[in-house]
Amino acid sequence: MLTLNDTLKCEPFEKVVTKFDSIPYENRFGQYRLSNGWFIKKKFFGGYDGFKATDICWIYPNKTTHKTNFVTTGVSWETVMRLGPNREIHLFYDYESTSNDKEAVISPNSDYTIKTFNRIVPWAMFGYSAYLMECWNKHKELFLSVVDARLSAIQKAIKDKKIIIKDDDSVVIKTPVTLPTINMRFNRNAKGKIERIYEVNPPL
Repeated sequence: MLTLNDTLKCEPFEKVVTKFDSIPYENRFGQYRLSNGWFIKKKFFGGYDGFKATDICWIYPNKTTHKTNFVTTGVSWETVMRLGPNREIHLFYDYESTSNDKEAVISPNSDYTIKTFNRIVPWAMFGYSAYLMECWNKHKELFLSVVDARLSAIQKAIKDKKIIIKDDDSVVIKTPVTLPTINMRFNRNAKGKIERIYEVNPPL
């Protein structure tokens, strides 16, 4: 089973790609494969592309409704990963034929991916909301600072042995670790206008 050990390792990219064809099937997510802290894939015209697991900031599912002549014919699912300020990755999954997209449940593959990432990339923010998107678009520095603080807290907990990664790659949490998150509150400005304020909780 994949654990934090798989995402917090960081071998050189050039070394990781030499093992690409031997990466286990359970380490495959869409077109990417996870190995020693890297998500890597083969490029269409040769070579490899990839990103570090520690670059992942925000993960959420996305549903697309497909229509023919204005009639719903099906839905498809993808997992969206936001990496740093300017890059995002889309892992495409199942298409489901349906005439009622509102009753469509997240595909098993997308569901499995997000639940697995929740375990192995716990520093990222999870789930979509309009509030998180507004924070990402208008207060990206705050969003990224929270993710960096969450990653640092996990790395420090491992160093302090509050989180122990055993020889068999299993994880033991000896002491609970509080990770910062993003809160939203309303504020009335000097002109009397109501605005949303995004804050880190607990403060960094």
